[in-house]
Amino acid sequence: MFSIPPESVVSVPFKSVCLEHGKPEPNASNRYTLVPVAKFNSDPVLFQLLKIVSSRKVDPQAAQAAAWHLTNKMSFDELAAKTDDSVGGQAPYFTQDQLVGAQQLLAMAVDRAADDKSTEKSDEGADAEKSDSASSRRIPNN
Repeated sequence: MFSIPPESVVSVPFKSVCLEHGKPEPNASNRYTLVPVAKFNSDPVLFQLLKIVSSRKVDPQAAQAAAWHLTNKMSFDELAAKTDDSVGGQAPYFTQDQLVGAQQLLAMAVDRAADDKSTEKSDEGADAEKSDSASSRRIPNN
């Protein structure tokens, strides 16, 4: 956590991906608002993907392909066919290695989301056991 004094400007580096394919490229003249992922999308796999992207050194293009696959339902065939308009639409936007990297990132994110879900279920089961155990120790009223 940090504090920014009023009227001050700071630069805070962070890793991110575009979650809405087809929107204009971001630029410094636009204002942006950071929002929790859950306000944008409730997919636990996306949440895990973004955690991986922010905490590891990953290929940004592989991360982008994985994000568009999840949020925009782009198939890997569509991602492979996408071209870079900045070079006349001739160069592929993603290399084959980046698409393989995207699939690996997605596999990790799916595994982590499943682990979180199973942890939640086991925590709920433990809570239910505690509740059952507590109710079985009730002292009868005489």
